[in-house]
Amino acid sequence: MRKTVESKLGHGYNGMPIINLWDFDNILVGVRTQKGFDKVMQIYEAGGWVWIDGDTPTEYPNTIKGQTYIEVADYFSETEDNENLRRKMKITVKEFYNLQNLTPSAIKEINKWFDKNKPDRRSLKVAEE
Repeated sequence: MRKTVESKLGHGYNGMPIINLWDFDNILVGVRTQKGFDKVMQIYEAGGWVWIDGDTPTEYPNTIKGQTYIEVADYFSETEDNENLRRKMKITVKEFYNLQNLTPSAIKEINKWFDKNKPDRRSLKVAEE
């Protein structure tokens, strides 16, 4: 189900940026690097999303070693490209930002908050371990 509200940046506890994100059926967001994965996870965390086990997006212990896709429906998950997913539309991170109506200044503010308040987040550090 797609939300009909535009993504707008607000602020929650501890000044954390808060946004409303749309979910997209049959769309995969492609990331190629750990840093790219981390930035997408920051957006999801600001949107209030969690992994199926309840972990926040930036605490997900994943190592990105090449093209990886994040599935965005009424849930989200990370997967490598396989036969079951070939029928889904693959978009870039930039296209994802555009679909979510995220401005460069909103993305910058979200990144800045995470760099200041969660510098040891797992989604950024896992590749360095």
